[in-house]
Amino acid sequence: MCGRFCIAASPGDIETRFGVSVPPEYRPRYNIAPGQMILAVTGSSSHMVEWGLHTGGVKRVINTRVESAHEHPVLKELFTSHRCLIPASGYYEWKQERVRCVPYYFSSKSDPLFALAGLLRHCSSGCEAVILTTGAMPPYSEVHNRMPVLISLSDRRGYLSGGDIPPSIGLQMYQVSSRVNQVANDDPSLIEPVNPGSEQIRLDTD
Repeated sequence: MCGRFCIAASPGDIETRFGVSVPPEYRPRYNIAPGQMILAVTGSSSHMVEWGLHTGGVKRVINTRVESAHEHPVLKELFTSHRCLIPASGYYEWKQERVRCVPYYFSSKSDPLFALAGLLRHCSSGCEAVILTTGAMPPYSEVHNRMPVLISLSDRRGYLSGGDIPPSIGLQMYQVSSRVNQVANDDPSLIEPVNPGSEQIRLDTD
């Protein structure tokens, strides 16, 4: 799944790489959590939207499986014609190790900026977005069995136009501070390795 992520890019970086104007309320964030406002790109525009869909249940839906999104009564139309890109520098996942969960940070090995595949829904209070997930590949699956669908900038137009889900991008992962566990912590030190001298684990998919 994907429960926290980071977007460290400046407004200028996003405007240049995605070809869109960025809302004035956007700012780099290092510990974005469900229910908060995130940047979503749709074609030639971008908007600040709420992370998570309200579907009538107790909890909001923040992730949905790409394998079955087209079958869900609420998500089927969104998957077909309301796709969006959520710019990201990386995301976090937690590995269960005995009596504690250890946080890891995942980022692209070749590009500091990519996108999480999302679906966008317009509602009376504004817009909501959900992040698509897929089965995790080794060694990521040792941390969690799901991972977000990642879109490289070169594949963004195909995804937005309703094309097939492209192959995932190559990643690297490393352990980070447990300070990320607290949503109130939001600073660049969260994405620094706990053991900077150790070799980072790469998830090569290309």
